Amino acid sequence: MPDNGLVALKDAPCGRPLVVAAITNNDLATELARTGLAEGVELTKSDQEVPLATLRIRGPKGDAVLSGKMASIIMVHLDDGSKAPLLELKPGDQGHVEGLTATTPVTKAFDILGLEENDRITLVRRLPPMDYITLVGGKRRLKIPEDVAAKIWGRMGDKQLQFCMTKKGEPFEILELFGGPPRQEQMQAMGLTKGGQLVLEGVEQAQTVSLGQQHPVAVTTKDGLRILLHPQAARETLVRLI
Repeated sequence: MPDNGLVALKDAPCGRPLVVAAITNNDLATELARTGLAEGVELTKSDQEVPLATLRIRGPKGDAVLSGKMASIIMVHLDDGSKAPLLELKPGDQGHVEGLTATTPVTKAFDILGLEENDRITLVRRLPPMDYITLVGGKRRLKIPEDVAAKIWGRMGDKQLQFCMTKKGEPFEILELFGGPPRQEQMQAMGLTKGGQLVLEGVEQAQTVSLGQQHPVAVTTKDGLRILLHPQAARETLVRLI
């Protein structure tokens, strides 16, 4: 514990009463305030790892697929008046986007998908992890994991959509790649670039689960609100033991 008694929430002990002392990123502080997390809020950090799941959701622009990481940073204000992380909703649950628990490059995707603050949202169903067998540039064939396919935005004919929503055999032009530098480097290494051409040849259930994923940090406030924070957001949230 630092001399000033403050520690990043990411490194704080689990199961101990904590109070939010500061949020070092102003944009993050604004987002978290919408979800119910701000300076002075008392909370407890969970020691349970949050399982990530790919979700199909319905927003004002139609259906979209969100990877577990994308889903984990969306807080929803449900129609019954309660708030909950999107990742923990049940199929059929409806509400509106209350706010985000992160300020990362992937939030750009939400603007395009129509998942901004107060937008109506419904959890359609949870999806098993899939691999997308893809022809890249008409030459190279590879398997694109679902969490990557959900972050590829492009054009099929006169329609813009995520690559994970495209049809088999239809030419797909990449218009945008979502994610921060590590994800961008991964996609570039796979040969995925803006303006590139893809053709989906098939989809199969993934045989392996990627390791080393940064799972969200789960906290519960004193009044019972459960919130999931992106690991970076948890590093930028400073707490003090009570």
